[in-house]
Formats: sequence, structure tokens, C-alpha cells
Amino acid sequence: MIMQKTKYLIFVLCMMLFGHTLMGQKESIEKRNNEYQRAVELFEKNKYSSAQKAFKEFLKNKDEVFNDEYLVDAYYYDAVCAYILTNKDAESKLLSFIDKFPQSSRLSMAQLYLANCYYDEKDYKKALAQYRKIEMSQIDKSMISEYEFKFGYSLFQSGNVKKAKDYFEFAAANDDYEAKCFLGEIYYKGNGVEKDLNKAKGYFEEENAGQAEKSIYSSFSSYKKSVLDSLEKTLYD
Repeated sequence: MIMQKTKYLIFVLCMMLFGHTLMGQKESIEKRNNEYQRAVELFEKNKYSSAQKAFKEFLKNKDEVFNDEYLVDAYYYDAVCAYILTNKDAESKLLSFIDKFPQSSRLSMAQLYLANCYYDEKDYKKALAQYRKIEMSQIDKSMISEYEFKFGYSLFQSGNVKKAKDYFEFAAANDDYEAKCFLGEIYYKGNGVEKDLNKAKGYFEEENAGQAEKSIYSSFSSYKKSVLDSLEKTLYD
């Protein structure tokens, strides 16, 4: 009888201990999930410095993270924050993410940021190598036009004007005015394509109408005006 009571007490104590452990684990999971969600919210509000600090804090105790998807995403967001904030370790973080998580659904986005990193450094050869790896269907729709233009510009700088034109046209179809400006230049000079002054005029006029604030040729407004004036005379005189 005493033996049975002892066994019962041991059983009850074990169950209480097990329940306490489960409760503690549940609280830990909830805490870590809340930390992750807070970091994502900061990122989505464009508070990249604060977001990066939050993701780094989240990754400090990665052994306590029970959601593998959160863990992979935290590495991704940390790398993207590094790129946006122009941190010196942005390239190495993006390379590390691509190497560690080749099956991630965020792979193409990481490759895009890495390509943009090389693009910003004017290393168009490396940029092209990354742009070619990207699955366009896997990148954010808001970044497709940027991808198309920068891919095209990298091709343009590498001497492949004909292929660059194709990507500029893709970007121009999405109202990228930098792309329209380059298309106007290509058709005006007959650079890699048959010279077409009507197309050149059309693209230059669209670019002007768009008033692209970040246009690579924005400082050459007088040049574009002279080109349009010249085209007017050539086409209608």
C-alpha cells in the first residue's frame, strides 16, 4: 500500500514537472515569436536600423527558436537591412544566406539584393552573374521594374546593347523612365539597333513627361532638349 502511494506521488510529481516544463517552453516560444514579429514590423515601417538590431537580438539565442522559417527569415532580413543601410558586411551576409539556405523561398530576393550590391559598386560583370540566376516570379512585384532596368543597364555597360534594349523595353512597359531615356538614346544613335528617330523622339518625350526624379540623364536636360529640337527639325522639316 505504501509502495503504491509512493509510486503515485512520484507519478504526480513527474506530471507536475512535465507540465511546468511544457508551460515554460510555451512561454519561451511565444516570447521568441513576439520578438520576431516586432522585428518584422519595424522592417515593414522602414525602420531598418531598429529592425536590424531586433533581428540580431533574435538570432543571439537561435537555439531557442522553434520555428525554422522564422530563423531563416531573420537571417534574410538582417542581410537586407545591411544592404539598405549600406553596411560594409552586406555582401558577405547576402552571400552567406544564399550559401546556407539555397532552398529558401527568399533565395531570388537575396540574389537580387546581392546583384544590386555589385551594381552599386559598378561591378557589372558580377551583377550580371547574379541577375541571371534570379527567378523573376519569386521577386517582389514592386521590384520587378528595378530588376529589369538594372539587368538591362548591366548588359548595356558590358557591351550587349541588343539584349540590354530588350530589358529596357520590359522596364519601360512598367513606366520606368530611366529605361525610356536609354531607349531614346539607343534609337537616336542606332546603337546596336536600326536607327529610328521616331522611336527615339517618342521615348524621350515619355521620359520628359514622366519627370523621373532619379533619371541617370536628369542632369542632361539641355542635351535631351537639343536632341528633341533636332528630331523635330529632322522629322518635320
